Amino acid sequence: MSRSSDESARTSLYVFQRAQIQALDKAAVEEYGIPGIVLMENAAHHVLEQALRMINGDETARSGKQTRSKRGPAAAPTTRDATVLICCGKGNNGGDGLALARLLHNDGVAVEILLTFDPEPLLNAQPAQMTEAQQNLLICSRMQLPMHILNKTIEPDQLEHTFKTVNLIVDALLGTGAASAPRPPLNQLIDWINGCRPAIPVLAVDIPSGLDCDTGRAPGVCINADVTVTFVGLKAGFFELDAQMHLGDIVVGEIGAPPELTGRFGQPVETDLDDALSENDSERAPATEQRRGKRPGRAE
Repeated sequence: MSRSSDESARTSLYVFQRAQIQALDKAAVEEYGIPGIVLMENAAHHVLEQALRMINGDETARSGKQTRSKRGPAAAPTTRDATVLICCGKGNNGGDGLALARLLHNDGVAVEILLTFDPEPLLNAQPAQMTEAQQNLLICSRMQLPMHILNKTIEPDQLEHTFKTVNLIVDALLGTGAASAPRPPLNQLIDWINGCRPAIPVLAVDIPSGLDCDTGRAPGVCINADVTVTFVGLKAGFFELDAQMHLGDIVVGEIGAPPELTGRFGQPVETDLDDALSENDSERAPATEQRRGKRPGRAE
């Protein structure tokens, strides 16, 4: 997988570990007063941009390159009969997916939401006590967007029949906070999503579910994405060769955090991204090739 910047060989991107990105989010809210729902909305707009490109078959989104996403009007798909399946977990990563569902619907794209949790207890909470993810869940519910609940309204063996006509699958199951192997029914869902490729492309929100953002390793099953839209900056584990078969093409989207925070918590990438990752790959390649045979190509 090759990577490049869309503006220059040298970038102002930053690398974050799990604790650093969590600290940045907290500081954005507590020190700068940026509501968490604003950060989530900004994140969702960047995923929207890539989702529309992938629906449209735009090769700039699936070109094997690392790019930066610039907030702006998203290009509309050429067809209005596309359907996007958005798989959402219970946390903020799922909240990003639910916000994306709203935005896609507003843009005229049909959406199907697959939840891995029972939404009723969350919807019955007092609005003032709702998390940002719960707020987006409530909005999607009031918009009457189609929702399916895994192991309640739909069983794992019904996924293929129910969603056989979707044009894109969005992975919003697990975020950077996850460090252990996905448990049932998430592991079954991840296996199914991976089995849909390459016929149906997969877009990961922030990080492929099942990947440890610090180590770059997957302790269990892990999403194999075509494109990963990661927020604020690269994650430390992305530089590991083992991670790159799961990441696909990497797009970095800003969420509206002040640059003072990215500089405080992140480690700047001082060299060309393509060279940095390629040098890392070369150092690790012999051992990896011995274990796996050869590295998967992006043509798969």
